Amino acid sequence: MSAAFKIKRIAPSIEVVVYEAGLIPSYGACGLPYFISGVIADWQSLIARTPEEIRSQGIDLRLGHRVVKIYPKERRILVRREATGECFLDSYDEFLAATGARAARPKVEGLDSRGIYTLGTIPDAIAIREAALDPAKRNVVIVGGGFIGAELVESFSTLGKNVVLIEKAARFLPQFEGEISAILAEEAAAAGVVIKPGESLAHLVAADGTLVGVSTDRAEYPADIAVLCLGVKPQTAYFEASGIDTLANGALRVDARMHSSLPHIWAAGDCASVRHFQLDSDAYLPLGTNANKQGRLAGEHIAREALGTEGPREGGKRFAGVLGSAVIKLLGLEAARTGLGLEEAKAAGLGAASVLISAPDHAVYYPDSSPVTFLLIYSPTDHRILGAQAVGRRGAALRIDVIAAAIQGGLCTEEFGLLDLCYAPPFASVWDVLHVAANAVK
Repeated sequence: MSAAFKIKRIAPSIEVVVYEAGLIPSYGACGLPYFISGVIADWQSLIARTPEEIRSQGIDLRLGHRVVKIYPKERRILVRREATGECFLDSYDEFLAATGARAARPKVEGLDSRGIYTLGTIPDAIAIREAALDPAKRNVVIVGGGFIGAELVESFSTLGKNVVLIEKAARFLPQFEGEISAILAEEAAAAGVVIKPGESLAHLVAADGTLVGVSTDRAEYPADIAVLCLGVKPQTAYFEASGIDTLANGALRVDARMHSSLPHIWAAGDCASVRHFQLDSDAYLPLGTNANKQGRLAGEHIAREALGTEGPREGGKRFAGVLGSAVIKLLGLEAARTGLGLEEAKAAGLGAASVLISAPDHAVYYPDSSPVTFLLIYSPTDHRILGAQAVGRRGAALRIDVIAAAIQGGLCTEEFGLLDLCYAPPFASVWDVLHVAANAVK
C-alpha cells in the first residue's frame, strides 16, 4: 500500500490495481502480540487504512484475490478468486510483488493437530487469543526464541499462562550477543518462563487430534497451546519457472530502485532482498521498517517509469541499505540492536572488538535512575563504529537510533565520544551512556 499511495500521489492518472489474497488490506502486524495479551483491546485498531479509505484515493483494491502465476514475457498474471476458486488473466505495464512472507511450518509429526498456531495475520492473532482466554488451557509452548517468540513470552505471561520456550540456538534471542541475551533471559525466568536453549523440535504430541505436548530432541513438555515461531519464508512461488533472480530462500533480488532482474517487475517488503549497508551484499531482513521504505521507493520509481521520466536504470532516489536495526520489549525490559554484532562482523571477515558498559539512564541523583547495559562493537584498527546493542528498564532502545545514524555517517568512537547530545538530569547524565561506551574504547 505504501507503493500504491506513492504512485497515486505522483501521478493520479495512473491506473493502480491491488490484488490482496486476504480481506484486510493494510494493518500493523507488529502489534499482533499486544492484541493477544489484551494490551490492545480491539484488533480493528491495528488497521492502518480501511478498504473504503484506500479506494477513495482512486486505487482499485480487489480483496480475496490471489496472484498464482506470472508470465513476464506476456506481461500477464493469473489471478484466483479465493471465494470461488475461479481463475482469470490480467495484464500489466508494471508489476510490483509485495506478497510478503508466511510463517515457516516444519515437517513434523502432529503438525495438523488442534491447538497449534503460527502468528502472521490478524486471523492468526484472533485464533490465538481465543485459545489463550480459555481458562482450561494453562500450558503454552513457544517454539522459537527470536523476536516474535520473545514477544509472545510477554503476551502469555501477561495472561498468566505457564510458558515454556524452546530455542535450537545456544541462547534465547540469538539476534543479540550473549551479554545482552542473558539479561533478557533472566527477566523472562523471573516471570516464571522456562527457557530451553539448545533444543530442537522433534514432534508435536496429540491425543484424538488435539495437542497435548511438544517433544524436543531432549525432553517432552505438556502443552495446550503451541505457537511455532520458526521464521518466515518469502511468498514467491508464483514466480516459479519465470527465470527471475532470487536469494537462496526464494526472496526476489532487487536493486536500489526495487527493480528485479526481469523487465517491468519490481518487488518490496518481505518477499524481496535488501542491501546490507555495511556488508554491501544482498540480505534477507524481513522487517516492517524495511518494507515501508522499499514500498515508498518502488512506488516512486514505478510512477516515473510509467510517466517516462526516467530510464530503466536512472533517476530518482536510491535505497541506501539497512543495518538490521531492531527493538523489542520483554516484560520490564527494552532491548535494541543495530549494525553488526561481534559474531557477525567476525564471520564477515572484519576485524572487530567490543566494549561492554553499564551506566545510568539519567543522572543518579534524579529519582528512579536505572542502569542501561550497552555493548559497542567497533573496528580495532580505525575505531569505526560497527554496531551496538543495549538493554535496560528505560532509555535503552531509542539510544540505538543514534548509533544507526553514526554508522551510516562513518563516525569513529573518538568522534562519537564527544558528540553534542542532549543533557538534563531527568533524561541523561552529563556523560551519556553513549559517551561512556565510546570513551571506553582504548
